[in-house]
Amino acid sequence: MKGRGDYMQNFFDNKVQKMLHRRRYEGGKELYGDHARPMREMKEEAQSELQELCPLVRTHAHPTELRTREERCKAEEELLHDEELVASEQVSDWLNFRRETLMNRFREEVSSARGSCF
Repeated sequence: MKGRGDYMQNFFDNKVQKMLHRRRYEGGKELYGDHARPMREMKEEAQSELQELCPLVRTHAHPTELRTREERCKAEEELLHDEELVASEQVSDWLNFRRETLMNRFREEVSSARGSCF
């Protein structure tokens, strides 16, 4: 026991603490009764309300409402196509905006050059 140091001391201290805790816990039950009963009743009420709502909640789709793999692939392809269209429209919008700004600058330069020449 000498070579083990505080290990054995801690082991037996923990064992004693657990025994004391168990005795206090059991003694408290005898002295004070069941403190958790009101909480248990509230929990049971909440569970019963949830059970009443359970049929109203849809947790899964009926097998006839599920899509086949081909339908899912087709929908995915349509979504990808739509994303590509949106991206190309954004690029074309940006190009149109850029062209308009360049044309406006060119007009301003031409009009200012004409005004300064005459």
